[in-house]
Amino acid sequence: MSVRAFGCLFFSALLTVIALSTGGRMYLLVALLLAALFALALISALWAKLTFAASIELNERAVSRGDALTLKLRTRNMSPLPIAPLLIKVRAPESSETLRVSTPALRTFPTLVRIRCPHVGRFEIGLTDVRIEDVFGLFSFFARRGDWTAEALVLPRTEEVSPLRFSPGESELEFVSRATEDVSSPSDVRAYLPGDELKKIHWKLSLRRREILVRTYDQPLRPEALILLDCAPPPPSAHSWDVRDRLCDIAASICKSMLETGADVHMPLAGEPPESVSLRRGDPLAPAMAAIARMGFTGKTRFDRVLLLESQRMRRSGSTVVLTGALTPSGADRIARLRRLGPIVRVYLVVDIIDEAQRQLVHQLTQSDVECVVEQLSSERTDMVGKENV
Repeated sequence: MSVRAFGCLFFSALLTVIALSTGGRMYLLVALLLAALFALALISALWAKLTFAASIELNERAVSRGDALTLKLRTRNMSPLPIAPLLIKVRAPESSETLRVSTPALRTFPTLVRIRCPHVGRFEIGLTDVRIEDVFGLFSFFARRGDWTAEALVLPRTEEVSPLRFSPGESELEFVSRATEDVSSPSDVRAYLPGDELKKIHWKLSLRRREILVRTYDQPLRPEALILLDCAPPPPSAHSWDVRDRLCDIAASICKSMLETGADVHMPLAGEPPESVSLRRGDPLAPAMAAIARMGFTGKTRFDRVLLLESQRMRRSGSTVVLTGALTPSGADRIARLRRLGPIVRVYLVVDIIDEAQRQLVHQLTQSDVECVVEQLSSERTDMVGKENV
């Protein structure tokens, strides 16, 4: 009940007392009119609250970042008495909006609401509050909550990225051939098995140990791109959402570029819950886009730990891409150590403003022949391939 309602009751009672004291019928008539207005306002608002119903429908469940969704809102008012336009609060991605929606009596009224989607992620879109008021503004009630939300995925946008280099730059058949024929780089030895080629026998060691031993070789590098996206929340700043969006856009763009060139893609996402994306030649890009949007930067595993867990696969992949919003000394050491083992590594560092500590880590990586791409959201992008300056 609003201040107006209390005022209406007060003046109705006051005029009633004046009418009874002076015998003036005009005072009594005005008091009765105020009482009737009070009763009409209460009945209309309560009736509308009890009979109100609403439903929502999204024109599509997935859109690209920067596009808009259309929310179709249907409201039903089965009260024959007039009420004020509904005050509806609509939940949008990372924001909310308050609307005034008319509800004709005894009708279902559709309303279209356009909702902008500026950030990548999974969002609940719908109604959070519906306030029903009478036409006089005396009473205000919140409608009973229903199923007024729907989930929408805001997908990253893709763009052209620099082609990845693969180590050692051979085809998959050449990888296998080299692994079976190259006897110049053995990694270990094992006991001889029937069918092993004679040229693989390690004769000197066999004579020394008095048993036949054959050389074994590292598993060859595959023409596969390994994408490691830092799924932990980026450092808090005024551009935190922009950092997230940019990392997602780059990851999606690399997936698209690799599929277009015919390479395979593996992308583990350590979000909550974790999931893994594997794309082969001819696969659609949509599953990778949806997985990136669902990730939401909710990972609780330190990115250094992710690099350690994926180190074996990084050694076997032809090219590795690391995307992060913050480099750490241990993470930079692991990346540099991996590059020394052979695979090509590219690091994307997306920050608001790069500080001196990050500059030193980028310098360390470039000295280790790691390709670095530093993007400062407050300035221009800087590509670094063996350069010292950022």
